[in-house]
Amino acid sequence: MKICQLIIITFFILTSACSSEDNSSPDEQSSDNFILKDQKLAMEKARQVEQLLQSNAENKSKLIDEQSQ
Repeated sequence: MKICQLIIITFFILTSACSSEDNSSPDEQSSDNFILKDQKLAMEKARQVEQLLQSNAENKSKLIDEQSQ
């Protein structure tokens, strides 16, 4: 009898742990969105810096080419 109860309890625990429902609170979801926003902003800033560095490198190489001629 105890084995049967143990199997039933285990079954219910496993099925409730594997449910597809989203049980996270709105606070957790908003903090996840906030983190994702910060990451997106950081990536945009990094792209801007990369473009700035590339344009500076192109300007320097043009200047060097002009001075060498």
